[in-house]
Parts: sequence; C-alpha cells; structure tokens
Amino acid sequence: MNKNTKIFVFVSFVSILFLYTFNYTSSRYLGQVDADKNVVAVPILDLSNNGTSYELKNILPGYEETKEFEVSNTIDAQVNEILLSYYFQVTIDSEIPLNVKLYNEQGEEIPINEGKTEEEQMEEGIEVTKKYKITISWDKSKNSYEYAGLPASVKVDLIATQVVEGS
Repeated sequence: MNKNTKIFVFVSFVSILFLYTFNYTSSRYLGQVDADKNVVAVPILDLSNNGTSYELKNILPGYEETKEFEVSNTIDAQVNEILLSYYFQVTIDSEIPLNVKLYNEQGEEIPINEGKTEEEQMEEGIEVTKKYKITISWDKSKNSYEYAGLPASVKVDLIATQVVEGS
C-alpha cells in the first residue's frame, strides 16, 4: 500500500469511528420530557385532589342523599393565574339503578349528558370558590331482589384545561 492509500484508510477509519461514537454518545443524552417534572405553569383548581368519591353501603330502594362539595382556584393562599375551563365527569359504578343530579350554588340543576357536564370557566387572578351539591337517589319503585347487597359508588372527577385566548 502506498502512503496515500494508508492515509485514506486511516482518515476513513477515524471518520467512521467519530461518527459512530458521536451518534452513540448523543443518543445517550436524548431523553423523554416528563410533564410532571417539566411543568411551565401549574393550574390551581381544587376538588379534593380532583376527585370526590361516594361509597354507598347498605342502601335500599328509596335511598336519597345530598352531599356538598366545592371547587376553588386557591390552594394554600395561592390564587390561580391561569384562565381555566372545567367540567365534571360523573361515573356511577353499580348495577343498582341510581340517579345522580348536580346543582350549582343557586340551586339550578346542572345537566349531565353521557356522564359529563357542560364546561364552565374559572376566573383567574381573584379568589373564587364555587359550591355544588350532588344528590344520589334510588327510585323506590325499582326494588328488584337482584340489587340486594350489590356495591355502589359514585365518583365526580374535575377535568380542567387551560383557556388560550385568541385561538
């Protein structure tokens, strides 16, 4: 082999080695962004850790109970600075024919369609707490023995998204 061929082989070898090492090294430092660790802004909207669950035990036909809950844009004196839109997702986990109704603080019924309510907005920059009531009932006329001893629960989840103005 002449000198030029040796230099060409050596440069080619070093180039291939460099490209392989660079590719391997750079790929080792590429990572996946984890939203929990790289949050730019944290929306504050509190509903008992974004979910309220009601376990119903030993209920009978004719059962009716009303519970209250609140949604606030303030946690530990920190007020949310992001305009949010939210809705409730209501899940009934039971074979018992339960009826669930939600009411706002004025006593108006909030329609639940396919397990979801319509979206509402929560103001940003000022402290706001909205009060709600949930009524869970079991119609007395639906009293089949098939429902005896069955477990029942109702869960209300708060689903919130940031509102981006102008889009």
